[in-house]
Formats: sequence, C-alpha cells, structure tokens
Amino acid sequence: MKRLLLSAAALSLISGCQAASTQTAPQPNDTPKAKNVILFIGDGMSVSTITAARIYEGQSQGKTGEEHSLSFEAFPNVAMVKTYNLDAQVPDSAGTASAMNTGLVTGIGAINIQPGNEAAGCRDETRSGPVRIIDLAEAAGLSTGIVSSARITHATPAAVYAYAESRGFERYKDMPKGALSIGCRDIAEQLVTSDVDIALGGGRRAFEKYSRGSAVSLIDMWTQRGDDYVYADDHKSLKALNLSSGQQVLGLFSNSHLPYHVDRKASKDPSLTELTTAAITNLEARDTGYFLMVEAGRIDHAHHQTNAYRALTDTVELAAAVQTAYEATNPNETLILVTADHGHVFTIAGYPERGNPILGLAKRTNRDGERKPLEDADGLPYTTLGYHNGPNQRDDTLLTDNAVQAQDYLQQTSVRMESETHSGEDVILYGTGPGSERVKGSFHQAKIFDIIVDSLDIRGAQEVE
Repeated sequence: MKRLLLSAAALSLISGCQAASTQTAPQPNDTPKAKNVILFIGDGMSVSTITAARIYEGQSQGKTGEEHSLSFEAFPNVAMVKTYNLDAQVPDSAGTASAMNTGLVTGIGAINIQPGNEAAGCRDETRSGPVRIIDLAEAAGLSTGIVSSARITHATPAAVYAYAESRGFERYKDMPKGALSIGCRDIAEQLVTSDVDIALGGGRRAFEKYSRGSAVSLIDMWTQRGDDYVYADDHKSLKALNLSSGQQVLGLFSNSHLPYHVDRKASKDPSLTELTTAAITNLEARDTGYFLMVEAGRIDHAHHQTNAYRALTDTVELAAAVQTAYEATNPNETLILVTADHGHVFTIAGYPERGNPILGLAKRTNRDGERKPLEDADGLPYTTLGYHNGPNQRDDTLLTDNAVQAQDYLQQTSVRMESETHSGEDVILYGTGPGSERVKGSFHQAKIFDIIVDSLDIRGAQEVE
C-alpha cells in the first residue's frame, strides 16, 4: 500500500481549497462513501456537442435522433458547471483541469500552479504546490490511474499528476534553462517518477530519448523501477499484459495524440473504451479503492479544426466508455462523474425539421411534400451545424448532402481565425453512485475536487507513522 507524506504547508492548502472554490458545502456524516471514483472528461464537450452527438448516435441507430440519449444522460444527478479561469473569461484545459484536481481556481495555461508559487514542485522551491486529488488518494492507500486519447502529458491528464508553470513543458526540450536550473522537471518525467499505477494514452515522443531532447529514456526509467513496472506500445502488447496481476502499467500508443476513433486501426490503436476497460481491470484487481481519470481528448481537437463529424464520433465513443465503466463496476461502491473542461463555439441552428441528418444541410418539407434545403439571405443552402469562429471560409461548391456529411468536411464559420476557439459558457456535470447527490445546482468546476475528495472520505489523509 502506497503512502505519501504531506507537509503541514500542503495540508493547510486543503482547507485553502475550500476558501478558493467558495462553493464547498460540508459532506453530511450519513452520506454513503465511495470506494472508487472515475472522472470522465470530454475535452471541449459543450452542451451543443452533447446534443448533436445524441442526435448523431440516435440517427446511426435508425431513429429520428432527437429522442435518443447518450449513456451518461441517464445518470440521476446533473449540475451546471462554471469554467472560467482565475485570469480568463474563456478558459483553457490547463486551468480548468487544475481546478478540478486541486479545488482552486487556476490561471490559464498553468498546471496546478497558483500565482506567486510558479516554481511549485521544483527542487529549489520550499513551498508546496496545491494538494491534488491524487496526493490525498495515494496517501489514503488508494490506487490511481489515468487514461487519455490525447498525449498523456497534455494539459488535462497532466493536471492529475504534475506541476508546471506552463502546460507546454511536456518534454525536456520544452523546458526553459531557468526552470531547469532550479530543478523543475518536465511533465513526462514527473509522470514516470510518480506513484500512478496505470497510465494509458499517447505522447511517446516525450518519453523516448533524443526525441524528448535528452539522452535519457523515460520508458527505461519506468521499467527499471522494478519487475512489476511494465510498458506497452500498441494494442497487441497491451492485450498481452496480465492486467489483473497488480503490475504498474505505462502504455504509450502513438508519438503524439491517438488517432480519432473513426481513423484508428483496430490491430494497432486501442479505443478509448478498450483503454478504460484495461485501466479498470488493473485497478479493480488491487481491491484498494481507486481514483481514475479518463479523458476523451480529441473531441477538442476536432472542434478546433471545425470538423464536427470527428467531434461527434469521439463523443459517442466517450459515451461507450462510460457505459462500459458503469457495467464493469459496482454502482454501490463507485462514483462516476462525466463532465467537460470547457466548451467550444459550436452551434446547432437554422430550423431544420425533426429527424433531419444532424451533419446534413438544414431542410424542411414544404406544402407540396417536397423536402427542400433551407436558404440563407443569399439564397444558398447551409448546414445545421456550424462554428462562430475558425479557419474555414464557405465553399458553395461543397454544399451538397454528400459533401457536408463526409468525415473530412469542415463546417462553415462566421469569424475567420487560424483555429476555432473554446467558449466560456457553462458545461454539464453528470453523476451516479455514492456522493453523486451533491451533483446539483450551479457551481464552479473547482467543486468537483470537493465532491470527489469527500465521496472517498480522504480529505484528511496523511502519513501518521
């Protein structure tokens, strides 16, 4: 059983988290406690993304679509969640994920760093960084895991285990000399020296020597920690592991992000559902209780490209992973939360009729019974889905049903930018299992920290010997 020594300064930050989030309510003494918590984060999964993915999945099953529900929409507890950063009205993933992992509203671009303590986690810094869920979980003897379809060193997964002044410090070559001189470590090195039990995702380039900018292989560093530390680099090698044996597993399945779900090669690229299943199998076998974070990271990337097709199909895959997790765990012991770190400027509009293909041209049936595309002020058809901003200008030659529903079609935008941006509106938090009764109302996402910590009853966890 792993333990973590928490300094008095670090422990004082636990109460500080309550003050910073300002939404914390005491956990009733008679509230059932969770043995395990699984936090699913759909990166960029705005309300409109959920709506469109719901319709898309329903239509893929032969329904009109609007009446359909994604798996997690059946969860009994729902809340609206604010996403602003300490210094940003529209947030980024580093600040939002840090808030969820520490209970502290955090600045944009920083990983678990508070103003005035930018060197937290570095060798020459005497002040402790904010206490994270993983610190309390491991101090209480729980196991921990991370799954991501993005690089495992990307902002959302990094916030589970790392401290970094910049989310860009993923590998050694990304580190400024000043940070290295005071003993700051890149995010990848922080992972392989952490007590995380299983970490599965992309981002191999940050761990291999030379490609990470040093002659040290972090993969070797991981496996040399002991006979129980094992490594997988493709679907086949992951399946070959005895995941129920209690081994410590590092899986890196691509140099950068994993492929979008529809682009993956099944023989080589594990799906998010398969990675989630592997992590749960490994953690359940320990029988210690656990905290697991699962990120569908590529929803965000598809939105940035204004590619609605891949954003929706990766959201559907997240819903499949959630369903698998629910079926693989005891609902009386496991708190499952599903949320997003932030939204995107993704819209559903234009008065299409019920059952109109969600990726298609907006159409209605006229009085003569003819189903016709609706037209804009210039007399041209348009799609139901679009983006407020992004890199793409309208190409009227592509406005056919087949073209706009193709995998590679990029939706129209109204404000020209190099990349589509995040949005600042609230996202949704869904919850089921012990502790999920606190998922209600409206609050900042920093409260997710409190919900998890109190559900596991680990707020006061510390080394006593």
